[in-house]
Amino acid sequence: MIHQKTNGKSYGKQRGAAFGLGADVDFYLEQGLSLFARARYNYLSPNVATNAEYESFFNNLQQLNFSLGLRVDIINK
Repeated sequence: MIHQKTNGKSYGKQRGAAFGLGADVDFYLEQGLSLFARARYNYLSPNVATNAEYESFFNNLQQLNFSLGLRVDIINK
């Protein structure tokens, strides 16, 4: 359960379920050095207890995340 509040003012509590699907790809450049890419989609279906004016905001939670990076291994294997 998440309880959202600030300075003693409560904005609501939520419980629910989350589902995600993603993929990771590594591109090995040379020993100890690689590039990586990640894509992930998340769908969250919370059961929100909040003011009626906030319900449509909290009940519509979808995320699409992309990550790119450089991985450097500093330990010889």
